[in-house]
Amino acid sequence: MQFVIMVSDFFLNKENSNSAFLFACSLLKLGHKLNNVFFYFDAVLHANNMITTSYDQINLGLEWNKLSINYNFPIYVCSKTSIERGIVSKNEVKSTKYLNYMNMYPSCNLIGYTEWLLLTYKCDRIIQF
Repeated sequence: MQFVIMVSDFFLNKENSNSAFLFACSLLKLGHKLNNVFFYFDAVLHANNMITTSYDQINLGLEWNKLSINYNFPIYVCSKTSIERGIVSKNEVKSTKYLNYMNMYPSCNLIGYTEWLLLTYKCDRIIQF
């Protein structure tokens, strides 16, 4: 089966984010295809590569990045909510004069909500956490 996962909570605030990550790991290990992951609302903070965690916490942003690279699926990040929360991609740095650095993981791509919805038509299931 082909899945798309939508995450809307940040891992430091809610368990939904952790559940989404564990679900993704399980379905990939079972041989299913993960078409993409979409971070929306506070979940866009997973794309921020400057967030660090204490020694007893897992940095799910980093883990999502590794999983995306290992299993070759894209991570899409809502462009509107990312900009509102200070997540900056390489393209924003290039296109503006006032931004000097990016803070988004390389596996993440900014995309609008409508654009993302158009990418979901090939999947069998959309799972929201």
